[in-house]
Amino acid sequence: MSREFRLGRCFAGLVVAVIAAWTASAAAPAKPSQVYVGTVKGGHASARLALVVNDGEFVAYVCGQDEDFNKANATWFRGKVTGGAIDASNDEKRTLKGTVADKKATLTLGGGKTDLSAEVTLVAADAAAGLYRDEAEVDDQTYTAGWIVDQDGIIAGAVRGPKQVATPKLPSAAATPKDVAKAVAPVGSGATAVSLQPAKIASPVLANFRVTSVKNLGNTVGDDSTERIEIKWDIKNDIAPTVKEYIVQLTVTYGDGTTNSANKTVPGADRAAILRTVFKSSTPTKSFNVRLTAVPKDLEFGTVRTATKTGNF
Repeated sequence: MSREFRLGRCFAGLVVAVIAAWTASAAAPAKPSQVYVGTVKGGHASARLALVVNDGEFVAYVCGQDEDFNKANATWFRGKVTGGAIDASNDEKRTLKGTVADKKATLTLGGGKTDLSAEVTLVAADAAAGLYRDEAEVDDQTYTAGWIVDQDGIIAGAVRGPKQVATPKLPSAAATPKDVAKAVAPVGSGATAVSLQPAKIASPVLANFRVTSVKNLGNTVGDDSTERIEIKWDIKNDIAPTVKEYIVQLTVTYGDGTTNSANKTVPGADRAAILRTVFKSSTPTKSFNVRLTAVPKDLEFGTVRTATKTGNF
């Protein structure tokens, strides 16, 4: 299976994460964020810019529906808003400058082959429009995906990582904001805000899914070629309340190259579980390569999480 295909599955469909809600002190409730979204001039017609402002800080992202545009221009910013002004740069040597008012912000993106500009407008607090982000690991490499949903339900997105890959497709331009809101289930105070705290990425389906142990329980059914394998896993972060069940698909490759598979349906409330299954191998099992894939059962679209573990019994 190619890395691109597996990455596409990791970011599959609409269930993408909004970075966790604004962190606030115990003495005061979290402040609603101001979210601005608009078109980008000077680039591809699908290009969008999203800006999230809260308590003097901001996060901004620009991307489009065109892969060439994204390769050259998709980028993240974060920084301070001082006196209504933004003047920031990022590690990619791109710059973002402009002003923010109550209902709109005017911004210029520099540092690329062509300067881009955007006038973004304030999004209603109960709208689906906003900024969304998710992360996935493939072959121990981290890929970050970002999507911008505008006020008309048009979605632009990009994936950035060690290797340029095609962005997973999200709803068509015909999708309404209500459709998006129902599928994405944004989290946060006020509008669909992202956090300005250090990155705390949380998939609403499965996050930090890992194999904790693999045991060979030995021959228990009187057949020398049959062994019971016990796989344990856990999930560090919460699962979305909308996920009633998820399916764990297991593949075990033995030292002799024999491969077997099994699956188990697990209640969404379970953060840790055990799968015991019987496999047949042509030789006694001494080493293993376990691959677990977790898929939400009751969602039309879902984020796929994969965990692997290699070792000796």
